[in-house]
Amino acid sequence: MNNIKIHKVGSIHPKIEQLSVKRDWMDATIDKHAYHCFPVSLANTVGWGLSYPEDIVVIWDGIRGNDPGHINVLSGNQYVTGDNGQGTIRINTNIYFETDANTSIMMYQPPNMFIENGQAMTSIVSSSWYNNPVPVVWRIDKPNVEFTIKANQPFIAFMPISLGKLKDIEVDVYNQGFDKDKNTHNQEYDKKFKEINQSGQWTDFYRNATDHNGNSLGSHEVKALRLKTNDYTKKGTSSSTL
Repeated sequence: MNNIKIHKVGSIHPKIEQLSVKRDWMDATIDKHAYHCFPVSLANTVGWGLSYPEDIVVIWDGIRGNDPGHINVLSGNQYVTGDNGQGTIRINTNIYFETDANTSIMMYQPPNMFIENGQAMTSIVSSSWYNNPVPVVWRIDKPNVEFTIKANQPFIAFMPISLGKLKDIEVDVYNQGFDKDKNTHNQEYDKKFKEINQSGQWTDFYRNATDHNGNSLGSHEVKALRLKTNDYTKKGTSSSTL
């Protein structure tokens, strides 16, 4: 599961790179406050993204029939097909994955990357044997307005998963009895958290894995995710790490 092979077909291929922590809406928060939410920032980087160097712009007429002709592609005709029906578009990747039999590829909308008026379909591909180019489908939600995926903005993300390992996992649910000390601790934590945030500063309690008194609570599995892309289709080998 440590290595995934990607095979290119045809002449037009998306850029493949680790998802960036950057999000437009997070940049727009005061002092870029949103990036101090460590769970969100880390999740932003989970997986690789596929992107094209030009805008993809379409308009849907509002009819969710099976017949084609309800999607008008205004930009990015070489990347997208609008004849799927049901108010959806298909973005052509021209790539397929090769993995071992215990690994599948999950494809999903990049975490916390919101695009107005549409959403990507999440899918799981049996990549050990499926060797056709993997399509990406977006559902358009609002009719008669332009839907745009910007140039160099990932239109889909992917990561390897093991369904075999997931299928045997059980979730156990328990009632937690009242713990006076824990309740007091939580109240103190909430009070300190609010005081620091209201002063315009950041607590970073979770990022640092500490309580409000600076005591260590443990450690993160990882604090930064580094995923590599090795491109063997060009002269030599280039490796990109974000």
